[in-house]
Amino acid sequence: MPSKNFKKAYSLIELSIVILIISILITGALSVSVNSINNAKIKVTNDRIAEIYKALGSYLLINKKLPCPAALTLEKTNGSYGTAGTDGTCTAAGIYLSTTSGALSLVYGMVPFKALGLTSDVAEDGFGSKISYVVHRDFTTTIAYNTGGHTTTVPYDPASAIIQIKDKVSGVISTSYAIFALIGHGANKSGAFNAASASTTPNTRSADADEMDNDTGTISGTTANFDTMFISSSTSSDVFDDVVFAKNRTQMLQDFNAYSVIPCAATSENPLYGITINWPAGSYGQVVVSSTNCPAGYTSGVTKPTKRCGEFGVWQSGVVNPCLAP
Repeated sequence: MPSKNFKKAYSLIELSIVILIISILITGALSVSVNSINNAKIKVTNDRIAEIYKALGSYLLINKKLPCPAALTLEKTNGSYGTAGTDGTCTAAGIYLSTTSGALSLVYGMVPFKALGLTSDVAEDGFGSKISYVVHRDFTTTIAYNTGGHTTTVPYDPASAIIQIKDKVSGVISTSYAIFALIGHGANKSGAFNAASASTTPNTRSADADEMDNDTGTISGTTANFDTMFISSSTSSDVFDDVVFAKNRTQMLQDFNAYSVIPCAATSENPLYGITINWPAGSYGQVVVSSTNCPAGYTSGVTKPTKRCGEFGVWQSGVVNPCLAP
């Protein structure tokens, strides 16, 4: 009697296990792929922010001020897209002035790439959102030469912080007295304005309190209720993915050797040689000749004393060429 050949079939349990393994492998591969794409886009964001900062430094050296933000509510096809607001006030539709106590001179908009000599794509993060730009608007006005930039004059050394950047991981405010901040809103785009959109409202705000600190807050016309605090890293949830960059005045002047931006104000010293000596305004590094003659009895040396203007608009101590008694 001829033998029968039986073909062994897979059971449903075995098939289920195979399918489960394949699903796990596919899910893992997709997760790695998504993470790789996100990391590449985060790098794009950081690279663009670095390029913006270099452009801000060049702008500062040339103009002795920072630019105002551009409107967040325009689309790329609009001729005014990326155009900075009016110096000093920064007022324009789509640029928001804070209504929060302590932050009343802060304005929130997008990177003004035209004023910075950049292309429009540099003003977008790697995820297609407009990079937000927050600045203290007093720094968008050229410092008057005769009044200088004293460290005792708001906002150069204010009684309260200008813009604060907090690292929640360390619990430390990493930057106080920042004069501007740049914000990329990450893959979730929470609170961001899309680069391709002309919407007058941002994307839905995140439920994460730290991400909420980095957006405009509640908008009403040309104002919003954001405050002075922005968050660079978070421990409160897994959804935080913002990229935040800021510099204070000292850091920026050092990075670009821009001490000439802040002149020394006209001042006087009393008593000096028994009288009041008046010093006219001066530029960084300049040796300034007093407008006051050396008094009677100081007949040797110079006719008028001289003094040097130092960093950050502060006169160096002492006199370079003093009046000399015989």
